[in-house]
Amino acid sequence: MMMMKNTMLSDFSRVSQQVGLRMNMSKMKVLSNAHVPLQPVIVESTALEIFDEYVYLGHKIQRTRVTDIAQRVEKLKWQWAGHIVRRRDGRWGPKVLEWQSRTGKRSVGRPPTRWADD
Repeated sequence: MMMMKNTMLSDFSRVSQQVGLRMNMSKMKVLSNAHVPLQPVIVESTALEIFDEYVYLGHKIQRTRVTDIAQRVEKLKWQWAGHIVRRRDGRWGPKVLEWQSRTGKRSVGRPPTRWADD
């Protein structure tokens, strides 16, 4: 497993020390969701412990399997599109999705007026 230095935490530690604060490395824990690969985090040349779960103030905190919202929205969008295409009850949804544009050129001039245009 590759050791990776976390510059943001290192910067935070350095700036904290400038104002008289110190991070307690023995109490620092690393916990991430399922989308972040587990890699050692190093701050001040100390590798922080990586946990899947731990107890904090009496509550069990564990690694979540939260799905990425963008992936979830994309999946739901494709499911909805498939649902619309499979309908065979004559509604306009499949007709719009399967619509073919005109080929060739449009006629010259202004289009004719319709009752709906008034």
